[in-house]
Amino acid sequence: MMQENIILEKGEDPVRFTPDGKVAVVDAVKFMRDSDHWTDLWNKVVEENPGILQHCEKYSFENESKQLVVDSEGWERIILLLFETMSDSDFARIYDYDSG
Repeated sequence: MMQENIILEKGEDPVRFTPDGKVAVVDAVKFMRDSDHWTDLWNKVVEENPGILQHCEKYSFENESKQLVVDSEGWERIILLLFETMSDSDFARIYDYDSG
């Protein structure tokens, strides 16, 4: 029996998981950033920490090109790097507080 991918919906932006629980990095970063500029944040993380890609692997979701996915340990590393890279305005928007 073939296992199915898991998809969590947040508005129009799904967060996809592989059958074995790995999360699509693009989806998760987009969810954390909640902005059209999430690629800037991810690119900066990778540029400053290229070794993070060693924790990722490529996976083909249905009818799509291969996407980077990561297990929970790798995601924990990525999320720490995301927080180190985020600006005060990013935090203010995510946590809904006034930083200034």
